[in-house]
Amino acid sequence: MSALSDAGSLIESDAVARDNRARRRTWVIGGALLVLSALVVLVRVLTYRAGIVGESPAWAYYIKDWLWGIGALILVIGLGRAGSITGRRPFATILVILQIIVASPAAAWYLSTRLPDLPTSTHAAEDAWTAVFIPYYLAVFALTFTAALAIGLVRAVPAPWCWAPSVAFLVAIVFGSAVSGGAYVLGGFSVVYLPVISTGLLGMLAIVLGIRAGRDEPAETRRPLPEFQEGSAQR
Repeated sequence: MSALSDAGSLIESDAVARDNRARRRTWVIGGALLVLSALVVLVRVLTYRAGIVGESPAWAYYIKDWLWGIGALILVIGLGRAGSITGRRPFATILVILQIIVASPAAAWYLSTRLPDLPTSTHAAEDAWTAVFIPYYLAVFALTFTAALAIGLVRAVPAPWCWAPSVAFLVAIVFGSAVSGGAYVLGGFSVVYLPVISTGLLGMLAIVLGIRAGRDEPAETRRPLPEFQEGSAQR
């Protein structure tokens, strides 16, 4: 009986270790890609404002977008089921992936190409832009809110860190409301730096949680249990 009990404990420990390894791989790699995407934007903005470089080439934007998109998808899908920040729950996973696709710069660029060709008229162009992009931004707002809420409710990420996306979203709403209320000095910060800071902080949080998950690997998975070895020898 002791041997069977030890075998069950070892199997359970192996499962926990496998889940922790999936979390470590997923969160460290996904988080690192988010941090890199934020660094690309930050370096580009700071070097341009310092007069070190001129306008950045188009590929710089593509690199940032690809790093962000791949990192976010890795975190959602997971390199192993336990690594998914949605636990691969169908509704939450589909919702977050949809948010990533809709909120991506590629989606906004595609919509901009769909604007109708209108006669040269400032008012007509503004009306067309409003008709297309106001619903788009409302959709992004709704998807971001529900996706962040879903990640928190699923609790695949340890509490209270599972609510980090919701906090980042709330901070963005507060700054956006302040700008709308007349605090225009915050406009540049809200548009340029706040998304970069939020992305970088979420990426660093994912890396830290991934490293912690690796350290939580049970000791039983690192070496066989003496009792189990003895029981096996007697059999």
